[in-house]
Amino acid sequence: MPRPKGSQNTVTKEVKQQLQSIIEQVLDSIDLNSMEDSEKLKLLQIGLHYIIPKLRSVEHVDSVQLEEPIIMQVLTRKEDSDEENWKDNFEVTSVYQVGG
Repeated sequence: MPRPKGSQNTVTKEVKQQLQSIIEQVLDSIDLNSMEDSEKLKLLQIGLHYIIPKLRSVEHVDSVQLEEPIIMQVLTRKEDSDEENWKDNFEVTSVYQVGG
């Protein structure tokens, strides 16, 4: 006879509890100070999948009403510019306005 609809499978529940216990033990045993940067990045890369929702699961809103426009300026480095102030080394080549 099948189990009632909506009831938890006890085997699945036990397996999840055991896995959680193993994962907690492994996480407690990891010494981040002894890991190389590449190992830390790999751990971060794998772990983020479980913390941050994937793009396909995020709801997309087609129309957004902006109270004020967003203005984007495209800057290009000036040729032969030796200015000490970095802002003086660039010039605005394009301006785009979104919304508003």
